[in-house]
Amino acid sequence: MMAVTEPEEALLTYLLNGASNAMNIDGTTPVNFSYLVGAGKSLLLHRILFYIDDATAFASDKFGGITALTNGVDISVGGNVLANWKDNVDIVSTCFDFQGFANFGKTTSSGAGRWTMARSFGASLPVSAGESIVATVSDNLTGLTDFRMTIHGSLTTRTS
Repeated sequence: MMAVTEPEEALLTYLLNGASNAMNIDGTTPVNFSYLVGAGKSLLLHRILFYIDDATAFASDKFGGITALTNGVDISVGGNVLANWKDNVDIVSTCFDFQGFANFGKTTSSGAGRWTMARSFGASLPVSAGESIVATVSDNLTGLTDFRMTIHGSLTTRTS
């Protein structure tokens, strides 16, 4: 019997490490933040959204407002590393859509970005059941006030 695809449902969720979405952590021992596509599901990943906040001004040669990273933040889909962010130029070069805010309702520097898969790869990225979207923090990001990522996509359930 042929597999039937059920209607899509929207997915908007944080990448998590356990129950935490706070990526401004000490990742000198690498820490993964992820979303696992469940059994019987498939995902079309449309975009990765992120927010970064720091007490000091952003500059192109920094990561947020902290010193550029040595190892960076790897972003992978299905085990394939798509990007490694070590500074703000890496982020802007990947995402295209990045808005920095000198005072986003705070006295700190903030930025929000949107990495649209179709702009980078020509289409949304398919992610199969059992595969993950992962952001790996491999440096100390505790100098940031806030850093987190959200994924946006369409989930499909396959039944037989």
